[in-house]
Amino acid sequence: MKTSTIALSIVGLALVGAGVAMAATNPNDEAYQAYATEQLTVRLQETVCQDLGVEFLQQQCNNALKSGQEKLKATIAQGTQRQNFVLFSIYKTDLTLPIPLVPKFQVETVGAMNSFHIYKVQKQ
Repeated sequence: MKTSTIALSIVGLALVGAGVAMAATNPNDEAYQAYATEQLTVRLQETVCQDLGVEFLQQQCNNALKSGQEKLKATIAQGTQRQNFVLFSIYKTDLTLPIPLVPKFQVETVGAMNSFHIYKVQKQ
């Protein structure tokens, strides 16, 4: 065999291997919902709860967020559409929370290799 044929074979096998690894680690809906719930909780704690100013109210806000995790997760699940491209997925979430002072948002996230990256957040 020629060196170029061997090199092309190795590159081809590496690409196939990478594709298989990406397909196997494409995160599912449940993983996205857990990720999005965690991210939303942190953002709300850093913005809405902190903006309350009074320590007692901040603590009550944080407690409400912690106890409402399942409701937040359900809201995220209801507002999310997933586009599965086998190697990765795109999640588009329309987020409307029944909390005063929190506007509606559209969030777009890419999921690949068991991780997520938010690439677009748009206030509606």
